[in-house]
Amino acid sequence: MKNIVFVGAARSAVGKYLGKLKNIAIEKLGEKVLEDAISRSRIKKDDIDEVVVGNVISSNTAINLAQVIGINMGLKDELTGMTVNRVCGSGIQAAISAFHELQFSKKEVVAAGGIEMMSRSPYQLPLEARFQGLGLANKALIDTNFECLRSVSGTDHVIENMGLIAENIVEKYKISREDQDKFAYDSHIKAQKAKESGRLGQEIVGIKVENGFIFDEDEQVRLDTSIEKLAKLRPAFRKEGSVTGGNSSSFNDGAAFTIMTTEDYAKENNLDIMAKFVDYSIIGLRPDMMGMGPVEAINKICRDNNLDLKKDIDILEINEAFAGQVLGCLEELDISMDSEYYKNSFNINGGAIALGHPLAMSGARQITSIIYEFKNNPNKRYAIASACIGGGQGIAILLENPAYKG
Repeated sequence: MKNIVFVGAARSAVGKYLGKLKNIAIEKLGEKVLEDAISRSRIKKDDIDEVVVGNVISSNTAINLAQVIGINMGLKDELTGMTVNRVCGSGIQAAISAFHELQFSKKEVVAAGGIEMMSRSPYQLPLEARFQGLGLANKALIDTNFECLRSVSGTDHVIENMGLIAENIVEKYKISREDQDKFAYDSHIKAQKAKESGRLGQEIVGIKVENGFIFDEDEQVRLDTSIEKLAKLRPAFRKEGSVTGGNSSSFNDGAAFTIMTTEDYAKENNLDIMAKFVDYSIIGLRPDMMGMGPVEAINKICRDNNLDLKKDIDILEINEAFAGQVLGCLEELDISMDSEYYKNSFNINGGAIALGHPLAMSGARQITSIIYEFKNNPNKRYAIASACIGGGQGIAILLENPAYKG
């Protein structure tokens, strides 16, 4: 088996829904971020054999988004492109698919990333309009942002919104509203500190938007948040529930890319190895408890590699779809919010509640963040990025720091 490594990574700042990135086409955002990832990796763009992109809500301007980005960028004619969709795990899946391509084909360099532009998700007519015609009456439009959250659990057991799954987990584990709001507050504080210290700026490429403004700071982070403000918000999904807009992730825009190759290729071409791909796991579970997917995915990856989560995993990322959902996962993983592990190793730069959750970008953002944590911290050896997946799956990837000096 070949050793697969990461030699470059970059991301855009995360945009609010209908925020600074809304006027940029999804493929154009991808091109800008990939260009920067290529530059940081010090490869030539013609070295790229394939582009793999995670994307959930398909654009009507770029079918097979990965290939469109490669063509638009003028990558070589022999380039292949693949767009993958494992819902909120799509950004991690892109790296896993790139691993497969490098491991089992003759490809030597693959760009892997995730892109989502929820501000530009299309509206659709009902399918029947194709053969029934529009007629004289108005037709209801379908918002694909909401339809993807509703339909992912299947046609016979539809869950109207993923927030209801968070409510299921909160009820099962008896998670308080106060703990959910505290978790959300922690996420914002971590993100604020990482933003103010310049840590997040390390991984972000500036994007020129309207009026020549360079967009290079995550737009979603609330600098004025407080426990008191979060406590005033009303339940968003169930009248007597505790999941609110403040302790949930949001609709967002963003893109992230990594450059992956073999260890041999990296050494032969004097490339900086920033992280090593060690292993991955993908598991399934009931759609109505999909938020717990990271638990078994994380446990399996630790079992398979003879690692102890709290002793060996220096960085743990669980995508913050909902505070209640992550708190359920942490309870199963025996990680308390009062523990040193939670304070020092878990979602250390904030998560999707603070930064935002552009669906397919989130996993690629997690991987990018881990890569830069490795660069800054040679004392940290192993990291896991993970996510729950609408429809009932969990995904996790295990990375190792090549600069580890333990």
